[in-house]
Amino acid sequence: LNKILDKKSRIALIERIKFLRETKPEILSSDGDIDEYGFLSASKILQNGQEKQLLPILKKAEQQSLQELTLLESQWENLLCGSKANLEMNPKNHDLFKTLSRKGIPNKYRPLAWQVLTNSYLLHKANETDQKSKYHELLQLDVHEKVITQINKDIDRTQPCLRFFRSELHLCQLFRLLKAFAVHCPEVEYCQGMGFPAAIFLYYMPETQAYWAFYQLMQKYGNLFADGLRGTKLRSEVLSLILKQTEGKIHQHFQKCQLDMQMFATGWFMSFFLNAFDFQVAVRIFDSFLCEGDKVLYRAAIAILKFGCKGKMLNIKAKFGSMQYETEFEKADKGQNGVSLLCMPVGTLMVFTQKISTAVKNGDEMMEMMLSIKFSTDDIVKYNKQ
Repeated sequence: LNKILDKKSRIALIERIKFLRETKPEILSSDGDIDEYGFLSASKILQNGQEKQLLPILKKAEQQSLQELTLLESQWENLLCGSKANLEMNPKNHDLFKTLSRKGIPNKYRPLAWQVLTNSYLLHKANETDQKSKYHELLQLDVHEKVITQINKDIDRTQPCLRFFRSELHLCQLFRLLKAFAVHCPEVEYCQGMGFPAAIFLYYMPETQAYWAFYQLMQKYGNLFADGLRGTKLRSEVLSLILKQTEGKIHQHFQKCQLDMQMFATGWFMSFFLNAFDFQVAVRIFDSFLCEGDKVLYRAAIAILKFGCKGKMLNIKAKFGSMQYETEFEKADKGQNGVSLLCMPVGTLMVFTQKISTAVKNGDEMMEMMLSIKFSTDDIVKYNKQ
């Protein structure tokens, strides 16, 4: 497929791969132990010293029993491949998809399930035939040089610890997919952060299927990246209002710290949380998000913050916000059980909110926390208008 890229893109991609070979050979190396998803063990975040004191106690990583997994696989098999299977989302099958997506989609069914959830399965069939490929046509068209440059800069930054993307083949796939989209949707083109959903689709499905799933996702959520990140800013403001409604103490503490949601929520929303959690937790959230949309993003964000409140409150006599408070906080005995974000000064809180999601290791626990947060779709509509 590199051969059918437009000349400008092809030359830029070849030069980038050559540059990586010569200056960053470790990026194209898959040496080292890997986990079941293909992540290098060196990518695991080690929490030591001060960080370990601040983070809540972790539960054991998720381990589904064989019986649970077999039952779940059987349910997805019937839904996607049974005699009554419908490979297009509609009001009749939405509730069943929602229920099963919350339980998690077994790996072997994710390629087809994600195509159905994005309504890209039939779109791919219509646009990619033996006689004609819309994707190939897009690859041959020119795109602005600044777009090519930006995509090239980002492809090796996307999931660098996943062995799948430590090969030239898959880095080229990611480049081609993002370049094709920039041609297809010039009003959005390319923005940093798009690589995460593009990469996750490529990880689970062939390139043309991944492209149409990504294309459909961007049709709904492209405003996260367009018009100066207008959609991301809007969602950050809506998140603040939902947080005030559901977790008033956390919202009040953020107000005290004068901490804007955009400071940490922007990265969460633009990566659809795919860059925030351990992989097995991230794909569980993504399963549910593809079915339920924005509501899952808000629930995940608030669940992270609730998780950060699990630690103990520190008894500090100094006035909150003063330099003395920060000094006493740093010196306080934080014990072994973690510290609640509700007593953290602004500097510590800024760092903590960026790292807290890495302490969540269990997808079932995360989904349970998310579903315990109660607000309605009508609330989202109301706050969007507000």
